[in-house]
Amino acid sequence: MLTYSHAVVGYLAFFKTSSRARKLAIWGSITPDILLVFGFLFLGIGNIFGGSSAHEIHMAVHRAEVPQAITNALHSIIIIAPIALIVGLIWESVFPFFAGILLHIGIDFLTHQKWPYNHLYPIDAEPVVAILSFWNPWFIAIEHGILFVLIVIFYIRRRRTHAKDSQ
Repeated sequence: MLTYSHAVVGYLAFFKTSSRARKLAIWGSITPDILLVFGFLFLGIGNIFGGSSAHEIHMAVHRAEVPQAITNALHSIIIIAPIALIVGLIWESVFPFFAGILLHIGIDFLTHQKWPYNHLYPIDAEPVVAILSFWNPWFIAIEHGILFVLIVIFYIRRRRTHAKDSQ
């Protein structure tokens, strides 16, 4: 699933909670992909403006050993689940952040056919190929259709709330 869709799922999972919890869930749900986003950002800049340095930065951020290990760790249920459990028991107000990461892991488990993660990292296990592919055109159409409907619903609700407040 695309990173911004993870953010929407994080938001929706904590929709009926506090603003702070929603923000933590959103940040948690995009955190596993943060280094990938920066890597592709540099690649996109390089494609627009030219130059090989942008491609080198992309490879350094996206494929180098340390950033790849961080990305793998953030997609690992073995690493994140115990941390989320401990944090949830000790520091409950921060739990939505880790719940967002767990949601991200679950969604990636279901939607990463082409580039599956080893969700058991650091155990050297073969990644499980997902049942869906977030690159399939029908999946992209459904995903973005749902996002569009949600944006319209939130926009309408926001307008109604502001209209009531101004009366």
